Amino acid sequence: MVPVGVVLGIAMDDIAVGEFGVIAIDGVFTVPKVSAAEINQGETLTWVVASGSFDNNAATAVTDDITGATAFADEDAGSSVTSLAVKFTDVPCTVKSYVNHGSGPKSCRARISQMGQVRYLYRR
Repeated sequence: MVPVGVVLGIAMDDIAVGEFGVIAIDGVFTVPKVSAAEINQGETLTWVVASGSFDNNAATAVTDDITGATAFADEDAGSSVTSLAVKFTDVPCTVKSYVNHGSGPKSCRARISQMGQVRYLYRR
């Protein structure tokens, strides 16, 4: 999971810190889920930075967590499930206490910093 400005994306390959890589910000991907969360198909999600997983939309966002229509559940996922299919929409999200840098193109090259944040964004 990589935040690209105010849009969530998935690194298409391993990207070393400080290197460039391709990030998909539209499509369906299987991603980690908070194990206790009950999630319904179509529900918007919260990306929990601390656990590196998605929670349901009732979760209380804390600093750097990401919420909104940028990702929604593509399937139901019960509390015993640790991953789920998520549709990334290229729709801007809300990042708790994060500076809004704007959205990027549907695929882009990004330089990843130590924190996993996008440092530079280039059009392909």
